[in-house]
Amino acid sequence: MSNRIHKDIGYFLMRDFHEVLVDGYDQILSQNILTKEVLENVYNAIHNDKNKNRNGYLFVEYEARMLLSSESVLLSDFIYPVYHFDELKGIMFTTPYFKNKGRDDDYIDYYENHHDFKIKMLGVPLYPDSSYVFVKPLDKNEKLSQVYPHFYPDRKTIQVGDAIGRDTISACCGLKYKEWSAPKNDEPKYIHPYINPLIYHIMREIKIIKEMSYVEFITALEPAIITYWK
Repeated sequence: MSNRIHKDIGYFLMRDFHEVLVDGYDQILSQNILTKEVLENVYNAIHNDKNKNRNGYLFVEYEARMLLSSESVLLSDFIYPVYHFDELKGIMFTTPYFKNKGRDDDYIDYYENHHDFKIKMLGVPLYPDSSYVFVKPLDKNEKLSQVYPHFYPDRKTIQVGDAIGRDTISACCGLKYKEWSAPKNDEPKYIHPYINPLIYHIMREIKIIKEMSYVEFITALEPAIITYWK
């Protein structure tokens, strides 16, 4: 049993990740320790973000402060390449919370799995998050517009980057929110599962991703469970 089966959960970048990552990203990954300077800059970026309320930064600033007080923070707790045997399959983005939720095989798994790489797209936010981020303006739903000022009193129009809880969207729009998240027949995609902005700010600070907005970054990733041999 030289190779083992691994199952991980997180935010997977499977498509041509060179559209998201800079050239030489593997060299950045090899520097696995996040320095205090990087963590301070990440905390300041989150603390000073004028849009942090509408982007759903409920606990993100607190998380960034906790990282800053930690003795050592590993980059691999937030991003790592996924190899199936020796083949690079994609890049997993995560947090220490999700990193510890993966598991290795047991004795039966080894015989039941047929050496295939598997990916299960979940299409929903990963607990403890339960929000969706609007990636396209939606201003024609009357029920959602009625509750919208409760979250954003300064305006009534939904803007790209706004985050609202799944339960709120479901209560206003029923199951239609699933169509907005995973549209069919070339329908527009209005919402995407919320992804912790802490990941985005760390990736920006270490300059491993190309210049892009938070919304552009998260729409390239998908919440997923992956099974691979390594």
